[in-house]
Amino acid sequence: MLCSFSPKLYLIINDQGGIISVKVTTINVDDRKPVSEIVDEFCGCLYGDKGYISGPLERELEVK
Repeated sequence: MLCSFSPKLYLIINDQGGIISVKVTTINVDDRKPVSEIVDEFCGCLYGDKGYISGPLERELEVK
């Protein structure tokens, strides 16, 4: 039986492994979309997989 809801989990963690922010989406959501939503109240450096950072997302994160 297939599950109709396939979740994807996005986390922001600090340098000590503590969870700062969490977002759960369905499998059909673009991986770059949740980033701007979960970093709204984030202050500091953000590191991630370079393959997921598009030009528009990079500029949006610089502004934030």
